Amino acid sequence: MRPAAGAPSEYSSSFAGGRLLHFNGDAQPPRGIIMKLPRRKFLHLAAVAAALPAVSRIARAQSYPTRPITFNVPFPAGGPTDAIARVMGERMRVALGQTILIENVSGAAGSIGVGRVAHAAPDGYTVGVGHWSTHVVNGAIYDLSYDLLKDFAPVALLPANPQLIVSKKNVPAANLKELIAWLKANESKAAAGTAGAGSASQIAEIYFQKITGTRFTMVPYRGTGPALNDLVAGQIDLILDQASNSMAQVRAGTIKAYAVTAKTRLPSLPEIPTVDEAGAPGLYISVWYGLWVPKGTPKDIIAKLSDAAITAMADPTVRMRMTDFGLEVPPPEQQTPEALGALQKAEIEKWWPVRALMLRTPITCMLTSQCTEQAIVIASVNNVFGSPAKPYARGQIIESGEAIMRTIKALHIFSGAALGLALVGGGSVHARRAPSQSLSAAAITQAACSDATTPKTTRAAIFKAEVLLDRLDLSPGVVDGKAGENAGKAIIAFQRSRGLAVSGKLDQATWDKLCQSTSAPMLIAYTVTEDDVRGPFVHKIPRDFEGMARLHALSYRSAAQLLAEKFHTSEELIKLLNPGKTLDRAGTIITVPNVVDARPEGQVFRIEVDKPAKAVRAFGRDDELVAFYPASIGSSEKPAPSGTYGIRQVVKNPTYHYDPRFKFKGVQAHRKLTIAPGPNNPVGLVWIDLTKASYGIHGTPRPEEIGKTQSHGCIRLANWDALDLAKRVRKGTPVAFLDETQAVSRP
Repeated sequence: MRPAAGAPSEYSSSFAGGRLLHFNGDAQPPRGIIMKLPRRKFLHLAAVAAALPAVSRIARAQSYPTRPITFNVPFPAGGPTDAIARVMGERMRVALGQTILIENVSGAAGSIGVGRVAHAAPDGYTVGVGHWSTHVVNGAIYDLSYDLLKDFAPVALLPANPQLIVSKKNVPAANLKELIAWLKANESKAAAGTAGAGSASQIAEIYFQKITGTRFTMVPYRGTGPALNDLVAGQIDLILDQASNSMAQVRAGTIKAYAVTAKTRLPSLPEIPTVDEAGAPGLYISVWYGLWVPKGTPKDIIAKLSDAAITAMADPTVRMRMTDFGLEVPPPEQQTPEALGALQKAEIEKWWPVRALMLRTPITCMLTSQCTEQAIVIASVNNVFGSPAKPYARGQIIESGEAIMRTIKALHIFSGAALGLALVGGGSVHARRAPSQSLSAAAITQAACSDATTPKTTRAAIFKAEVLLDRLDLSPGVVDGKAGENAGKAIIAFQRSRGLAVSGKLDQATWDKLCQSTSAPMLIAYTVTEDDVRGPFVHKIPRDFEGMARLHALSYRSAAQLLAEKFHTSEELIKLLNPGKTLDRAGTIITVPNVVDARPEGQVFRIEVDKPAKAVRAFGRDDELVAFYPASIGSSEKPAPSGTYGIRQVVKNPTYHYDPRFKFKGVQAHRKLTIAPGPNNPVGLVWIDLTKASYGIHGTPRPEEIGKTQSHGCIRLANWDALDLAKRVRKGTPVAFLDETQAVSRP
């Protein structure tokens, strides 16, 4: 830090009469001495001073490394990224003469761990291990706190991991052509697992459908391990994923392998044909890996790391282990920092335009079984999966590459419980037609449980399911009939808690169980009260913290917002169910979802915060699931913690205090702020304080954003869900934060 002007410093000095006089922090220069120095000597000293930092950097690079190096792996131990890091680190240790430590920092599709590398000191002692998804795709999907090109320097391209097409054992197909035929014959039943949003498995399966003309539902998991477990158990039918993940199960005979997505067979599984040989020519999908360091790391240090990596990949033992994992080691000329940088840049240029196009398209069509708004697709992606896209109306053709990235970013539909993605022949993607967007009390009544036939997947039927789930304390988030990601999570939680096949779909068995839960109507009449319309209302709530801090209260914006929150829905739906009615007049009788006071009561004895699933689960005395809530959990600049903590206290209608040291993304305030209480306060109507300092569970004024946005470190629920949980906990109730290795396979 530079001393303030005029402040004494132990490093201050003065030139007097050509002599360099040193003063300590308390001494003052002698009065009357004129500070002067011959110009030539001054310039010489200035040049020496300017060169000192460079000399220091060179000296550091020449002596590097003098202490252990940390490899940051942005995924849990046991996965392919971790395995590659450990094999490479073991051999690079010999060349570098220092221990290499492995640090697993997982979460948010690897973006948390990658962010830690971006913000580390550029001294060569923190090295990031990543791959195509973390260093290309994440930038097209998420709003990152770092720049994947500007904040990193490439070190070395590591081996690539092709994919295997595998199925459960009892699929009646002996080869890939028979598998394709079986999928076409069972398109309404077949389901494939993916490793989540933007994963290679997800994109490979979309590409597979495009090439083969098949259709199947894709079920997203929080990683390949859980998906493989369900594949072995027969819960899903197939997976396209990295060979290193599924190879052990193939060798054990617990699953079938049909083809490898590469031009050559794997030496470790030579009996498995390539996709060209098996009947899906051109389906080449391979995940490449790499090493990166923070931007600003001296070039000599990067060169040392790169040389050590290239030496490691030339080692016969390392190459044999990589082959055993099903990995392909690139030729030496492709292993250099320059080659990795060029590859990453080319891949970013290929995929990122999709994000820009998406941001210019405000209304987006979901590629699940829903299409919530009318959309015109204006994007064109020429180099993703083939021919360019053309503009089409909702429900019509959408080119696959554009569809993948636009919808992942805009709606995050592939994380949690997407209800299905259908592709058709001809090389294009079709978004299934949405349930009817009109919603009325009559339509909801017609979808009642008393109907003899299974309700069709209309918006009214989905609304009914959401009400039933909400009444069971398995929150779907906003009850609006739009079948979003949070509703899918609640369906899965219901299926799992009732011992049903977990699909995330409203199948017959799920409807039967849901309808057994209550005979109550889905809609009720409600008379608007004086309290509902009294206010005072704050009609315009600022989005920025500075603006919020200027308000005396963060009250509801309107009676409509108050009523929507009271009945766990949106203002849009309240108005849709009550056309022409005045909501801000006491005595008005309106139609609302039947959710108030419907949830079961009883103490919660422990809580799980499932970070990968973006969900909170509450358990009863006998460890039974008593409540489920979708959540936003943590952020890249302030990740949610790991471990188990306790509840310290519950604060209703809290005041929010902002500390600029947190440096929250999107918050421009540079001073401490105090924001008044109210439902539109940043933490909503309740704060459940944890024994982990500055962390808690809280509400939000924007329930529609739950699970889709970050939460600055804490656990954000809808206001009504946070209040429901708050009344059921006690001081000391344990709260366990689950990482990927601890989480259940799905919500």
